[in-house]
Amino acid sequence: MLSLLSPLREFFRSGLFRNIIALYGVQATHQVLQLLTIPYLARILGPSEWGQLAVAQSVALFVQLIVNYGFPFAATREVARFRDNSPRITEILSDVLGAQLILAVVTSLGAVAVSWFWIPILTEDPLLLAVAIFAGLMGGVLPMWFFQGQERMGRVATLDMAGKMITVLGLFIFVRTKDDGWKMLAMQGTSGLIVLTIACREILRRHRVTFPSWRRVKDAFIQGFDMFVFTSASSTLSIGNVVLLGLFVPANVVGYYAGAEKLGRAFCGFLWPLNQAIYPRVNHLCHTDLPAGARLVLRSLAIMGGAGLVMGLGCYLLAPLVINLILGPGFEPAIPALQIIAFMVMIIPVNIVLGLQWSVSMGLERAYSRSILAAVALNAFLAWLLVPRYEHLGMAAAVTLSELFVLGNLLWLIKRNNLSPFRLAREDRNQSAKGLDANPIAMPGKG
Repeated sequence: MLSLLSPLREFFRSGLFRNIIALYGVQATHQVLQLLTIPYLARILGPSEWGQLAVAQSVALFVQLIVNYGFPFAATREVARFRDNSPRITEILSDVLGAQLILAVVTSLGAVAVSWFWIPILTEDPLLLAVAIFAGLMGGVLPMWFFQGQERMGRVATLDMAGKMITVLGLFIFVRTKDDGWKMLAMQGTSGLIVLTIACREILRRHRVTFPSWRRVKDAFIQGFDMFVFTSASSTLSIGNVVLLGLFVPANVVGYYAGAEKLGRAFCGFLWPLNQAIYPRVNHLCHTDLPAGARLVLRSLAIMGGAGLVMGLGCYLLAPLVINLILGPGFEPAIPALQIIAFMVMIIPVNIVLGLQWSVSMGLERAYSRSILAAVALNAFLAWLLVPRYEHLGMAAAVTLSELFVLGNLLWLIKRNNLSPFRLAREDRNQSAKGLDANPIAMPGKG
């Protein structure tokens, strides 16, 4: 009996378990606070102003996405591999922060230009656009990737949770009328600035940050490019659809879709901390003990896939109750949109495991990124085809079918490269280690 409990005790004492708890603390706080703010904002702002704020939030998320680049995965991977090499950690920190400074300047100017010429909903309110860019920058430069790679998320997670709580408290105090939507993003950016300041102080207590050379910054861009393509493409399937919908339909229709999608993504968000904690561990195991990495991925697939199925069914069956309870009167057209998005809720957790945790760790990020780009093109085509006739329901169908396409592409990619985790998990550890370098299929590089 003691021998059976020993691995469990070791897991509870491990850095992985502490990292999972810290990340779930951040995500649980985010999800609970989001479920508090969505009903409040929906009722205070109404469908039209809610739609305008949703477009501004999407712009903020795009700014954050570009400033993050591919660093949440590429830099996390590098920090995880060299966590005991202090000089190399200094280089990684300097290179990534230098690259993000360049991206922050370019992205801010680009966001102003794009919004001014192509997003009329935001040109009517320049203040909303300004605070959206500010909030996006503060979220983008926060070095969560560093603490995640070192499996040292406790302190920064606590700070992040505190910042979100302050934002929500300020929301209830200061957002009182339909014209106060910009204050939400202003408070989000301010709390992000405070958390960033404290996180940087924590980093500088342990490591030096030097002025990077252009060559090293260029190398950081190159290393993160494949994952930037992936994150950009996959994010377009979520945050980009709100902006895309705003080009075709009135703000109130954008509000219907944004409300349904935010709720669907909130369900999926409960599983994201598990992926963030498992990703660096799987990446490490795939380079040191491949069968163990495959077994960890299969356990993750069972947990996340099963949870996604349960949440998706609940989302579909309880859609009328959820919409009426959370969004309130005036959002009834969002009910069928949420029922369509429920199928997406079932698919996304499986895509996360097979894509991020497995394919990327096995060196297939380039092939995976190409499949995501194809899904983005499919999403845009379906939106062009369906939105003019079915409006927000057409957009919900487009994004769900695109996620289904990603799943099919992942299964084909894994089969083509002979990388079934079920097969690899059964192989003898010593045989896998001997064949790892000799077998190009086992580690296909950049695919």
